[in-house]
Amino acid sequence: MGSIIFSSSTYGQRGVLLDKYLVWAVIVAISSLGATGNILFKLGTNKLGSIPPQRFLDVPFIFQYLFTPSIFAALVLLFLGRFLTGSPLSVLGVTQSFVIVTVLSLAFTLVLETLVFKQVYDVWTYAGIILGLASVALTARGMTFS
Repeated sequence: MGSIIFSSSTYGQRGVLLDKYLVWAVIVAISSLGATGNILFKLGTNKLGSIPPQRFLDVPFIFQYLFTPSIFAALVLLFLGRFLTGSPLSVLGVTQSFVIVTVLSLAFTLVLETLVFKQVYDVWTYAGIILGLASVALTARGMTFS
């Protein structure tokens, strides 16, 4: 169970060795990109103020929103993370991959939000994150690589 082998007929390879530690490194990278994107999104929306949903029907606002530098960077990072999700998804189940990426992204976002925005939450929020991390441990325990 230390590594996985999967075939790729697209490139004609006989097999590519994908170590479980590499899978975890990619998952952490995806989650970090997501957390960073989340913080950049918040920075951008803070600059634009309150955004009621109907503003997204206003074409000039859409362009202003999209090309706000931190929002554009956030979208690029979030896209890159989703793009890289194909790697762990190729060897794990859909639920396993997305539970782990989602919970780790939330935990990393909480840490970055605390550092960048000095945000403080109540004990229930931290308890929820701890429960989420427990779900990662339980999900990882049941991981079988295909």
